[in-house]
Amino acid sequence: MPQNSRSLTVGVLAAAGVAAALAAAPAPAVAAPVTPLQIEQTVLTGAPWPVSSQTFNATTARPGVARINLTSSCNTFNRQLCLHYTQGGRIVWLNTSTGRAGTATIPAGARPGTSVEIPTGPGLVSAHISAASTAPTIVPGAGIFRIS
Repeated sequence: MPQNSRSLTVGVLAAAGVAAALAAAPAPAVAAPVTPLQIEQTVLTGAPWPVSSQTFNATTARPGVARINLTSSCNTFNRQLCLHYTQGGRIVWLNTSTGRAGTATIPAGARPGTSVEIPTGPGLVSAHISAASTAPTIVPGAGIFRIS
């Protein structure tokens, strides 16, 4: 076997050994991000424009408690045009780690920045958000986030 082939073979085997050792090593604990999930939903709003997109953020308020914050309600086609009120949100959630489930509501007419705290318990939580108002939801929001 030529010297270059031998060196290449040894290099590949060494890289494979390092990769296997890294894969077997336990992952370091990582702090939960400030905003583990951003959810958007699109609703038919009428005046002053026909379609709005509402943005929700999910974070850990304290251990075992999720905070869902309705951050904005803006024109779907021009995100610079935002309302001073929202269509609210009806949140249906399931903690997939424990099986615990429930609903929560941010009322229609709430100002952007309004939030609700939900005692989900720690674990992986899935959420589905539709409008709390009578405005038809065109595209509901949905996502999964982790609560510590």
